[in-house]
Amino acid sequence: MEGKILIITHFNYYTEEYLNYGCELARIMHKPVLLLHIYNKVALPSGFVSQTNLSNTLSYEDLENHEKLAISELEKQINLIRLGMTDAPQIDYQVATGFEMAILDKIFANQKIDLILTGNYSETDFLSLDPLIPAIIEDINCPVWILPSGYRYKPVSKMIYATDYNQEDIHILKKIVGIARQFNAHIIALHFTDNKSFDERVRQEGFQNLLDKQTGYENISVKIISSNDGIKDTLNDYADKSGSGLIVMLKKNRGFLQKIFKADETRKMIYRTQIPLLIFHYKE
Repeated sequence: MEGKILIITHFNYYTEEYLNYGCELARIMHKPVLLLHIYNKVALPSGFVSQTNLSNTLSYEDLENHEKLAISELEKQINLIRLGMTDAPQIDYQVATGFEMAILDKIFANQKIDLILTGNYSETDFLSLDPLIPAIIEDINCPVWILPSGYRYKPVSKMIYATDYNQEDIHILKKIVGIARQFNAHIIALHFTDNKSFDERVRQEGFQNLLDKQTGYENISVKIISSNDGIKDTLNDYADKSGSGLIVMLKKNRGFLQKIFKADETRKMIYRTQIPLLIFHYKE
């Protein structure tokens, strides 16, 4: 069991589907859940709030009311999950006020978190509205599982890992195997290239042999595809056509993945994908 799945919780139209996905994931992975709702405000006495006229301040009374509403909504959602899910995981919650990254740092200092689940709630560029996702990816050394807006839970039968045939890919693929076994899922190690030369195919076969030996997982294959249309678009198209339920990436990989994880490309990838995205950091 070890650590928890931390689900960063917002209240909107997709809350029920989002929390159900996270708790189904926790049930399959045999992990407890911590629901975290953060109110990014600074509490001040009422007189100071009216004097400051700042958008990120509120009175102690308003904060207390907000916390009561948040707790009520979280408890309602937890009850719905427990009623609708056989063998629901252990679910705790926390409501916090303040700066998101400071609150997350404190949680990670005091609890073992194995995975962060967050959501892309907007049909448009979510990251222009909320900088928390790229901040988490950049600053917190923990896998981040990102759901597209309104995505409903379904078992992951296939998952894609974008590889550049690097040694660090083996390290991450061993971790992915641990997740894939829970779903009995097929892993596709996908390599992008501008040409499919003989040398490229030799590298493919060598990497496949290395994976077979070092992961001990039979349900894994290496494929190469052309990236003439751009990596992020090709990756999304392939994931959709292959019926994959998860795209996995290594943030600090070398080679072509650096092209994906330039700031603008990361943002485009996160809000355009219609398939859940799992981001690892090297040496996690």
